[in-house]
Amino acid sequence: MARFSSVITTLFIRSSILVLLLWSTCSNSAVLSMDEKYAHLEEKIAKLEDKYAHFETLIKIKDQQHDILAKEVSQLKLALENKTSSSKSVTSLNDVNSLPSALKNIMPRTCHEAKLGDPSIKSGMQWIDPDGQGIGDDPIYVYCDMSSGSTLISHDSESPVDVGSCADPGCYSKAINYNAPIRQLIALTELSGECQQSVKVSQFKN
Repeated sequence: MARFSSVITTLFIRSSILVLLLWSTCSNSAVLSMDEKYAHLEEKIAKLEDKYAHFETLIKIKDQQHDILAKEVSQLKLALENKTSSSKSVTSLNDVNSLPSALKNIMPRTCHEAKLGDPSIKSGMQWIDPDGQGIGDDPIYVYCDMSSGSTLISHDSESPVDVGSCADPGCYSKAINYNAPIRQLIALTELSGECQQSVKVSQFKN
């Protein structure tokens, strides 16, 4: 009986040692597995940090490119405004010399010629060059009546004038200055079938 008890005790001790050995092995394996996971996690974090730094660099580059583009757009807008302003000034009677030479070379000599060249042109102010392209005086700015092809030249006496009590012939005279050089007027006269000058007189009784 004592021997049997001794055998059981020996078996129990051996079993306990085996369990301890197995637990120790499992614990070591668990620790190693956790270390590997931690190392893998650290590696992922490092990669994410690298990507974040790369994205930050890209954002800075994009911001710089945006600033450059915004500056270029502002410069283009300013250039367009200046060009538009310059184009408008060409239509001014006081800025005839600013007409481009290329425009002078395609300038019609009369409103009738402009109508023949482009029947879709509507009545309004137009540039014409009666004495010829690229020669003589600069083009003149006139009103073209496209329904008839007539050329109307403005002058400095279009406003009403009070002549007072003037009943006899020759009691009033005034020089009329047309908004065109004399040579252009002569050239336009030679190109026209007829020329007219009208004077409107209003009479008031006391």
